Amino acid sequence: MKSHDHGRVVLAFDGSPCARVAARWAAAEAGARGCPLELIHASAWPLPALSTIAPRLSEEDARRTATRHLDEGVQLCREIVDGLNVDVALVCGDPAEALTKATAGASVLVLGASGQSATSQVMLGSVSAEVARRADCNVVVVRATQGATPRPSRPVVVGLDGSPGSDQVARFGLDVAARQGREVMFVHCWSDLPLPALSELMGTAIDHERAERASRVFLVEMSGRLASESHPELTVRHVGAVDRPASALLHHAEGASLLVVGRHGRAASREPLGSVSHAVLHYAPCPVAVVAAT
Repeated sequence: MKSHDHGRVVLAFDGSPCARVAARWAAAEAGARGCPLELIHASAWPLPALSTIAPRLSEEDARRTATRHLDEGVQLCREIVDGLNVDVALVCGDPAEALTKATAGASVLVLGASGQSATSQVMLGSVSAEVARRADCNVVVVRATQGATPRPSRPVVVGLDGSPGSDQVARFGLDVAARQGREVMFVHCWSDLPLPALSELMGTAIDHERAERASRVFLVEMSGRLASESHPELTVRHVGAVDRPASALLHHAEGASLLVVGRHGRAASREPLGSVSHAVLHYAPCPVAVVAAT
């Protein structure tokens, strides 16, 4: 097992449908890594908005409910992976801030796309979005509508753009694919620019075949060394795309078990989450891993 396989796997669990599906992903990942799983329930108290409609609701009531959720989560995770070592923690405060602090030093945080306060129509809850932006560790976001155990034929799709953190993104995808026994699909987009504007700028039509070929060559050169060194047993595909990165990744995510992206892209930005990562977190039809590449 590679050294970067070690580390804490943390699950944010609030008992919601999304959290229950995320629990299946997190438990399987912790079991495959051979490490404990830590369940965290984060809640803010008191809640001024409830003071008039539920004046008798106390902190003790809230703590009792949170403890019940954690107990349910532990039972669920141990049903998924027999004998799994599961720890629990109840943290108070703003959920996004509390989860960010509690997961410092973790290898990966797994959480549902929306929690108890969100409806099934919400694409990404505010807490999940904030944690994905702020957490120091890798973050995997799972929706309630996404199967936790997708068919074995579904690959791990990894978006690579050549930015400084791309090696870490590639390694994360390779490691997950190896643990789950899946093939890896590396995807690279030839340009971030919209093609009509680029064609106008160049004064000529884009040669799609040539651009796709150049993207595949880039991927082979970039990912070939990492794959051969870490997981030579894996089947690896290279896909060059002449499209906007988010569009290309969302297209290939349709048949994926997991979509892996870096927190930042090629564009220099002071924002904690790149535009591509932001887009796939909101719209991807499969679980999304945002790698905190440095």
